[in-house]
Amino acid sequence: TSGNYFAWVDDSSPHSTGTTLESPFIDVTALTNPMLSFFLISDNEGNSNVDFSVDVWDGAAWNTGVYTSNTNTLNGGWEQINVVLSSLTITGDIRLRFIVDENNGTDFYDDVAIDDVEIKEAPACPDPSALTATNITATSADLGWTENGTATTWDIEWGTAGFVPTGIPTILGTTTNPHNLTGLTAQTSYEFYVRAMCSASDSSNWVGPFAFTTPCNAVTTFPFLEDFETTSTTRDCWSQIQEVGTANWTYATGSSGGAITTAYSGTENARFVSQSGTNSPIVKLVSPVLDLSAVNSPELAFFYGQEFWSPDQNELKVYYRTSAASAWVQIAHYTADVPAWTADTLTLPNPSATYQIAFEGINNWGRANVVDDVEVYDAITCSDPSNLTAFNIQPTSAMLDWTENGTATNWNIEWDVTGFTLGTGNLQAVAAKPYLLQGLTPGTAYDYYVQANCGLGDTSNWVGPFTFTTPPCMPIVVDLGGDTIVCSSDSILLDAGSGGNYTYSWSTGGTAQTELIDTALMGGNGTYNVSVTVTDVVTGCMYTDDINITFQLCTDIDELGNANAIAIYPNPTNGLLNVMINGSTVNTTLTIVDVQGKVVYSKNNFTNTVSLVETIDLSGNDKGIYFITLTTDKTTVVKKVILH
Repeated sequence: TSGNYFAWVDDSSPHSTGTTLESPFIDVTALTNPMLSFFLISDNEGNSNVDFSVDVWDGAAWNTGVYTSNTNTLNGGWEQINVVLSSLTITGDIRLRFIVDENNGTDFYDDVAIDDVEIKEAPACPDPSALTATNITATSADLGWTENGTATTWDIEWGTAGFVPTGIPTILGTTTNPHNLTGLTAQTSYEFYVRAMCSASDSSNWVGPFAFTTPCNAVTTFPFLEDFETTSTTRDCWSQIQEVGTANWTYATGSSGGAITTAYSGTENARFVSQSGTNSPIVKLVSPVLDLSAVNSPELAFFYGQEFWSPDQNELKVYYRTSAASAWVQIAHYTADVPAWTADTLTLPNPSATYQIAFEGINNWGRANVVDDVEVYDAITCSDPSNLTAFNIQPTSAMLDWTENGTATNWNIEWDVTGFTLGTGNLQAVAAKPYLLQGLTPGTAYDYYVQANCGLGDTSNWVGPFTFTTPPCMPIVVDLGGDTIVCSSDSILLDAGSGGNYTYSWSTGGTAQTELIDTALMGGNGTYNVSVTVTDVVTGCMYTDDINITFQLCTDIDELGNANAIAIYPNPTNGLLNVMINGSTVNTTLTIVDVQGKVVYSKNNFTNTVSLVETIDLSGNDKGIYFITLTTDKTTVVKKVILH
C-alpha cells in the first residue's frame, strides 16, 4: 500500500501453523485512546482461508484474538483494519503479534500479507471495518460490519455494482448490525458503503465498497429444461463446486475430441475437462434452486456422454440435496464408455422447496464428460384447467371460475397482487366452483392461478395468471373534527356519521355510531388518541378517522377584585389559549404583550354576567414568554404564559 515492501506468509507448502510476526515494544503513554491500524490482504481464489489473528501485550499479559479473520479481505484487495484498544488494561509498553495459522491443513491457496502497521490516537468516531453480506437471497441480504467505536447508529449507501457514491445515505440511521436490506433483484451485483454516526455532528469516514451478488430466483415452473445455449435464461444460474483441483465445467460444442462432435440439440452443451490427472480434478455443476414443493413425482431426464480414451475413462456422478445446508446424496454413478449421446431418467427423492441437483465430472485422462438437455418434470399428470375468468367483482371480493378439462373436483388457487411470483402468493384449496374470493383490497389489481387436484398426489400444472381489478370504495365522510381540549369535569360526544349499512369499531371499545368520551372512560387527565373504523357491510370497504382529545384541569389562578376569578389554560400552550372569568359583571381590558413589550393581542370591554371564555390564537407568534394583563376599575392582574 506504500513503498516497496510488505510482510507476508506463503501458505503453499509446508503448511503454515502458528507463523508469528512480533513487533518491538511500543510506548503508548502519550495516547489517550490508542488504536491499532494496519492493511491486510487475503484472497483465497475460490478455496478455503487460513486463520489470521492479532494479539496485543498490554504490559502484563497477552490479549489473544484482539482481531481475527478467516475470510477474504474487502473485494480481494488491501483492506485497512482499525482496532481501538480502549477495552484493554494497558499497564506498560505494548507489543503486537500477527499470526497465520492453517488449522485445517487445506488452505494451500491462501497467502496473507500486512503493511503499514500503526499505533495512533483513535479518532473520536472510528471507521467501521470488515464489511460483510450474509444470508443473501434473490431479493434480500444482511449487510454487516465491525464497529470499532461506540456508535450504535450507522448510515448506508448502496446501489448496483459500479454506482458512483454520493455520500448521501440511502439508508439513514439504521440501528441494526447486520442490517436486513430488501427489495433487491435476483441475479444482480450490488455494492454498499457504511459510516458510523457517533453523534448528530460526528461521523466516521465512509468505508467500502463491499460487493455481493444475489442468486437467481428459484425455478417454480415445471417441466424445467436447461439446454445450455447462450439464449438460455437460466444457464448463468448454474454454479460450480471444485471438490478436487480448480478446473471448471464450460459450455461448448460436443466433447474435446473423439466421436461426440456436436451438442445433443442446438449448438452448445455442458463439458467437463479432458486433462492429466487421476481422479483429479473433480467438479460439481450445480443447478439453480428448484422449488419442487408442488411437484408430486419429480423426475430428472438428461443426455450425457464420456468417451473412453485408451486406456483412460472419465466418470460422471449425479447428486441431489434438499437445501444449500444439506449434504449431497448420490443417486447415479456412470463409469463405462459412452461414445455417443445417451439418455437416462432418474427419480428425484425427497422433493423440497430448495432442491438442487448436481452433475459431478471426475477426470481420469479420458475424453471430456458432456451433458445436455437437462429436464426436471412431474411424472404424474393431471389435465390443466383453462378459460380462467373473474366476475361480480366487488371492492373486497370477486367470483373466480375456470373450465375443468378432466375429472377433478378439487382445485388449488394461488392469488396475490399483480406481478407476484408463483409460489409466494396466497394458497387456497377449493372444493367447488365458481369460488368466492374475499379479503381483497379496493382499487387493486390481482392475479390468480389455478391447479387441478386429481387425487392420490396427482395435480395439473399451474395455469394463469388471470388478472382482474377491484373497483375503489365509494367515499363516505367520517370526520370526528379537529383535535380539542376538554376540562376534566366535562365530556365530548363523538359522531362517526350515518347514511348506510355500516358497522362501527371505536378504539375505546364502542360499537355504536356515537361514543361519549370522558375521563372515566379514558382513565384520567391526559392526551388521548381516539379512532373509529366504519365498515360498509355490503362492499367490505373500511373508513377511518381519529382525533386527539386532551383532558385537563381548568382551575382558577387568581382573582379580579372581590369574587371575580379567572382561569387561563392551557399553560404552557401550543397556540390556542382560553381565558375564562367567573363571577359578577366586570368591565375588563385584556392585553397580551411579548417580552419586548410589543402588544400581540388586545380587547376592551371584556364583559360577562355569569362566565365567559375567550379563545385566543397565538400560533402565529414566535415561541417564548408572553404576559397577559387584565385591568378592571378595581385592580390589575398580570400573568405569564409560555408559548411552545
